[in-house]
Amino acid sequence: MKTSLLLMSIVVFCEYAFLVQCALGLIGNAINLVVLLSRAMRSRTNALLAATAFADGLFLLALTPHYLSRFAFFVRTSKCPHDLSNATTHIRCRSEFYEFYIEYKTLFTFAANWFSAASSWLTVAVSLDRLWAIKSPLHVRSSACSWSLVLLLPSVFTITGLLALPHNFAFKVIHENGTSGEAVNHSLAQRQVAQFHNGVQYLFTVTSIVVQVFLPVLLLSILNSFLIYYIRHRREFFETAAPRGSLHSSKSSTTDAPPLSATFLPRISNINDTPRRSRKWSGAWARQLHVSQRRVTVMVVAIVSCYLITHVPSTVLFTYMYTIDLNFYQRRENYAFVLISNLFVVFGKVANFFLFCSSRSVFFFVLD
Repeated sequence: MKTSLLLMSIVVFCEYAFLVQCALGLIGNAINLVVLLSRAMRSRTNALLAATAFADGLFLLALTPHYLSRFAFFVRTSKCPHDLSNATTHIRCRSEFYEFYIEYKTLFTFAANWFSAASSWLTVAVSLDRLWAIKSPLHVRSSACSWSLVLLLPSVFTITGLLALPHNFAFKVIHENGTSGEAVNHSLAQRQVAQFHNGVQYLFTVTSIVVQVFLPVLLLSILNSFLIYYIRHRREFFETAAPRGSLHSSKSSTTDAPPLSATFLPRISNINDTPRRSRKWSGAWARQLHVSQRRVTVMVVAIVSCYLITHVPSTVLFTYMYTIDLNFYQRRENYAFVLISNLFVVFGKVANFFLFCSSRSVFFFVLD
C-alpha cells in the first residue's frame, strides 16, 4: 500500500513538473531561436545551436500529448457523468483529443524519440565544431554558412528519423470492449502492447539504441575531453613560447633590422621600459587567459556531467524496455520509472542548451 502510494505521488509530481519544464523550455528555445537567427549572430556554431533549440522544442511538443492524456480535463467530455462504472459509458465520455491521442500514440512516441536523437547528435556537432575551432580558428571564423552545414542539418534529421521508425511498429493499439473493472481507468480501455519482434525489427531496434543513445553519449564525452586537452595545450604553448620570443628578440637586436614600428615611432628615453611593459602586458594577458580557460573547462565539465547524469537512466531503461522486457510498459507500476527518466531527460536537454549558450562568450574569448 505504501509502495503504490509512493509511486502515485511520484507520477503526479512528474506530470506537473513536466508542464513547468515544457513551458520554460518552449519559451527559452523560442527566445534563443530569435537571438541566434538574427543577422548579427550568424555563425556556424549559432546555426547548430538554433537547430538544437528547434529539435528540443519539437521534442517537448511531441511529449506534451502523453502528459495531457493523464489529466481528466483533456480525457473526458464536459457532459460526462461522474459514475463511470459502466464500460460503455466510459468509452462514450472520451473527448475528441483523447480519441485522437490514443489512435496516434505511436506516432507521438516516434516523434519524441526522433527529435530527442536529433537534438543529441546536434549537441555532438556543436562539441565537434568547438573542438575544430580550437585547432583552426581562422577557418571557423570564415565559414559562417558553409556547404558542410547545409548538408549536415538535413542529414542529422533524416538519419535519426529513419532509425526511429521502428518505434512505429514496436507497439500497437488494442481496442478493448466489454471489460469490467479495468475499464474505469482510461489508460486501460485502449492501451499499447508490444508486438512480436522478428529478426529484422529486432536488428533495427538494437541499431537505433546504439546510434541514438550510446554513440552520442560516448562521442560527447570523447570530444569534450579532447576540447579540455587542447585548451590546456594552448595555454602551455603560449606560456612557453612568449619568454623564448622575448629572449630571442633581445639577443638579436644588435644584428637584425629594427621592427617597422621602431622606424616611425619616436625614440624612447629609457630603453629598459620596453621589456618591462611587454612582460607586464604578457603577464596580464596570461592571467586573463588562464581565468577564461578555467571557466571553459568548468563549463565543459558541467555540460558533459549534466548530459550523462540526465541521459544515462533513460538509456538503461530504454534498452531494457525495448530489448529485454517487451511487456514492461504494460505494468502500471512501471509507469513511474518511465516518467522519472523522462523528467531527467527533459531537464537535461533544457539545462544543456542553456549551458551551451551561456558558455559561448567565454569559449570564443579563448579563440581571440
